[in-house]
Amino acid sequence: MTTAQQDGFPPIAPDFIIELVSPSDLKNQRYTDLQGKMQEYIDNGVELGWLIEPSAKTVEI
Repeated sequence: MTTAQQDGFPPIAPDFIIELVSPSDLKNQRYTDLQGKMQEYIDNGVELGWLIEPSAKTVEI
């Protein structure tokens, strides 16, 4: 890694992420915004993501 990369966030992505939606998340943003965030993870190299919305009892993979 370059010195600049060592001083910031590394240019890597995890294989798997989980986004657990809280009630405050839905107060501060729309569900479609959270879906967009998940798409951004995938666009940046994440192999698998789960978007879990407990109050609606839904999971998007």
